[in-house]
Amino acid sequence: MTKHKQSNKSKLFLLTIIIFSFFVIFVAAKNFRSNYINIPQINPTKDNNLYNSSSQKFSVSIPSKFTIEDTYNLMILKNNIGTITVSSVGTNFESLDEYLIDLSIKNNFSLDNQERLTINSLPAIKLKIGSRLDYFIYGTEWTVYTLSTDSEALYDDLDQIVRSFKYTPTP
Repeated sequence: MTKHKQSNKSKLFLLTIIIFSFFVIFVAAKNFRSNYINIPQINPTKDNNLYNSSSQKFSVSIPSKFTIEDTYNLMILKNNIGTITVSSVGTNFESLDEYLIDLSIKNNFSLDNQERLTINSLPAIKLKIGSRLDYFIYGTEWTVYTLSTDSEALYDDLDQIVRSFKYTPTP
């Protein structure tokens, strides 16, 4: 067999491997994304206030028992029981899964007990790390929102706030 024929066979084999790899990744990604549970959105009630954070480009319904401190990329909700934080970070990752894998490696925590959700059509992951409850929402390409609390007594309030989350880009 000549070197030219061997080279062509090697190129064909490599091309086949590449195409097959892309197909496997595509199928896995499609199945991976379909595992999200759709959480129905809730609307503000008389005991809640709709809060629009124009700097972070989202709105949420906040129980009136909380005070709000909103800065450029961090919102702190406080009451006499504890604190809930809402933050946004820019990322170079194209998906929430890639972001969380990287974050878990850097911060040495497990992603084993995560729950996949869809919040107002956005992919989200609920994750409990020790006593801390975190929701990660992929608001738009390159932005991840984290809503969290360390206070178990605030878990229900956090769940309610997360369910009302809306990404609100400026026109």
